[in-house]
Amino acid sequence: MKPPLLPFETLERVLRVARFDGRTVLGVAGLCALLSAVYGSTQSALICLVISGAGAVELHGVSLLQRGERGMAWLIWSQVILLVTIIGYAAANFLHPSVEILNLVKATTAVPPDLEEQLKAGGMTLYYVRRRAVVDSALEDPEVL
Repeated sequence: MKPPLLPFETLERVLRVARFDGRTVLGVAGLCALLSAVYGSTQSALICLVISGAGAVELHGVSLLQRGERGMAWLIWSQVILLVTIIGYAAANFLHPSVEILNLVKATTAVPPDLEEQLKAGGMTLYYVRRRAVVDSALEDPEVL
């Protein structure tokens, strides 16, 4: 069994990982923001800029730690920003699917017209939410079951 790492070894590992992660996030998301802006996708460009900001926050935490200051909160918050942004972006796309994706689905599969209208209205989530009260009232009727 290996002995636990010394504190300075742990610090060095944290700095190495955070430096790599921060640079990678900042670089990849920055490039994606630039490409999104070039192709006119404002929403994607803004999301990529926020993600780039998370990478910058992480690198700021690294610089604080290198100077002997407290920077772990910056590292932690960078990951929180990244996670919340990705989950928010995924939720927004789930609740409001783009017309281009719906057209692609329509072109590759046969979608019944009534289902197509439901998808355009916001996907199955809204379909279920809009029918919840009616289904609940139907379930209260003993003849239904």
